[in-house]
Amino acid sequence: MLHIKNIGKQIVLLDLDYSSMHFGKVAQPSLVDFELPVDHSQVNSILGGTPSTSIAVSVGCAKWNREDLKGFYPRGTKDELKYYATQFNAIALNVTFYTLYSPDQYQKWYDKTPV
Repeated sequence: MLHIKNIGKQIVLLDLDYSSMHFGKVAQPSLVDFELPVDHSQVNSILGGTPSTSIAVSVGCAKWNREDLKGFYPRGTKDELKYYATQFNAIALNVTFYTLYSPDQYQKWYDKTPV
């Protein structure tokens, strides 16, 4: 079980049991608390200004065609990137770190995703 404790400006993780963790999987997603904590009293003075009432959020995954995501796609999906782009508005294109692709490949990826 993971316990998080906020001590001043530090967040401390306590009682972390790695044996029960599975990367990318949550046994009961409904039990995850995604609520943000209350801002510290000095946030406005440090960041200088009034907090915005709206923000733009980009959500995506680090991959679109690995075996780990195969259950995500509807049966018979031929083009995973094209479908992925209809569900998310961002992707971490980690592949560019490992290989320098041709400009044509980047253009193909771009053409499959909405602007």
